[in-house]
Amino acid sequence: MTSMHGQRRFLNSRSVTCFVGFAICFASTLIVPSARGQNWAPNKASLIIRTKEPGAVINPNIYGQFAEHLGRLIYEGLWVGEDSKIPNTRGLRNDVIAALKELHIPVLRWPGGC
Repeated sequence: MTSMHGQRRFLNSRSVTCFVGFAICFASTLIVPSARGQNWAPNKASLIIRTKEPGAVINPNIYGQFAEHLGRLIYEGLWVGEDSKIPNTRGLRNDVIAALKELHIPVLRWPGGC
């Protein structure tokens, strides 16, 4: 299971909802200055958690992997060139592409970075 699926499961979990609810309720108990700036009064807040409604949908293209020029990751790893004896499609190794497809990576950035 890739980290993308783990992140999505975490974001959809009730623990995140509970944590956010707790954080808001805790923040509402803090003492903040009133509008006049002289008197201090407790801040009041309310929280509604709608557990019957679906959570947010995160575009899977936000998550992905990146490839860098470390060792032989690119040259001889992913890229072998069109004239290579290693089976390839337009210079990219067929076995590596098949392995990446099995991982269901939505985006592979190269060169890496942001």
